This record gives sequence, C-alpha cells and structure tokens, in this order.
Amino acid sequence: MLMGSVIAVMGVCIPALVAFTSKMGISPLAVAMMVFSAINIHYILPFHNLAILVGCEPDTGGYTQKECIRLGVPLTVVIFIVVLVEAAWFQITGLI
Repeated sequence: MLMGSVIAVMGVCIPALVAFTSKMGISPLAVAMMVFSAINIHYILPFHNLAILVGCEPDTGGYTQKECIRLGVPLTVVIFIVVLVEAAWFQITGLI
C-alpha cells in the first residue's frame, strides 16, 4: 500500500497477482477485483490517490498532508475488512 500512486500500483500488481493465482485455480476476476478495491480506496500520503492530491493544499481544499495521513492510516484497517468481505463473497459465489 505504500508503493505509490494508484494507477502505477494497479498496473504492476494486478497483472502479477492474476498470473500468480491463475495456476492455483482462482478466478482472475476475483483477484483483480480484490486488488483493485484495495488499491483504489487506499491512501496514506496525498500522492497515493489523485482525488486526495487535488485538494491537499490549503489554497484548494484546506487540509494538510498531516491530516491526510491521520485519516489514511485508520482507513488501512477498513481496506482489510473490505477485502475480507470481498473474499467471502467470492467464496460464496464460487469464484475462489
């Protein structure tokens, strides 16, 4: 989650994890959706997500990098919960 911007991380992680899990018999759709969700909603630093970066300066959005980090760290726990719920859902639907 600390690798960098959303687009760069998705471009590296999704193909690698799909290739890695395809030999295990896991649906590439389930893996891609879980990785997409985890990467798309995470941020710790403002440059991790473009929507957060746009309002980072006090002139544009009124919040600082410190405030962004204070919200981003607890959000990491939420991301793990979201991925666990997705994994359970894909297990129920038979994709995993």
